[in-house]
Amino acid sequence: MTQRTDPIKEKEYEKRARQEIHDWENKPLTLLQEAGEKVSQGVEKAGAVIGRIVPSRVSKAVTGGIENTLHGFGTAMGKTINPASIETQVSANWDDANCCCELEARDQLARKSANIHITVATAEGAALGAGGIATTLVDIPAFVALSLRAIADIALIYGYDPRKDEERHYLFTVLAISLSAGAKAKQEVMLTLKALEKEFRRGTWKGANEIIAKFVGREAFDLKKFAKRLGIELTKRKAAQIVPVVGAAVGGAMNGTMLYQITETAQMVYRRRWLADHRGLSTVDAADD
Repeated sequence: MTQRTDPIKEKEYEKRARQEIHDWENKPLTLLQEAGEKVSQGVEKAGAVIGRIVPSRVSKAVTGGIENTLHGFGTAMGKTINPASIETQVSANWDDANCCCELEARDQLARKSANIHITVATAEGAALGAGGIATTLVDIPAFVALSLRAIADIALIYGYDPRKDEERHYLFTVLAISLSAGAKAKQEVMLTLKALEKEFRRGTWKGANEIIAKFVGREAFDLKKFAKRLGIELTKRKAAQIVPVVGAAVGGAMNGTMLYQITETAQMVYRRRWLADHRGLSTVDAADD
């Protein structure tokens, strides 16, 4: 990129960004996350809670729908994304918004993209939440698809191509951390993401694949198990949608809140990667400058 950059403002902006990322990584749980942690201390307990609230056929159908969404994600991305177009938008935003540096231009575009997806998710949740069980079966896989697209758009804005296998699996892990219930679960996934980033910088996809496989508890990355993990968390949060009419209010509010959480997570982790890859700086440096 050839736009004019103010070196002093750029340094100040990037320092603030690193501090924001550091604060986000260490911030207390939200009320929604605290509720999730109290409901479930681990996947096994969560499954038991869901079993008492949600019919098993619903849980199985949701998991199947999520698995199909994950399977189709790579194909869909190959047909619908255009990295060159995204870079053009970043350059245009840099000029139009009078940004002080490249990172600010990317940050602003990422926030615009996130807001669009949050609006769509809220409307979709309200519409599909009104029908009880029948529409919940559609809503959860649809929400996963929208979430994946939102994360993919943010990844592209920061220069990472989700059409690549390693980036697609990294993206799935970003979704997992966004929906993690509890501080312990969040830290587990954060450690996985940071380990992946080290392997990416070394250019060792085999090592990255092993890390992802360990994360989902298999010898190789298993979409079925990953889909089940997402299905448990999302069904737990959306159990109230099973009640018609009430589900409309719950669905709209829950979808908007969760996608805000997902896009915030995506922006923070991809900002951190961008800073590490382009400036060689970690969030820890923010306190040392």
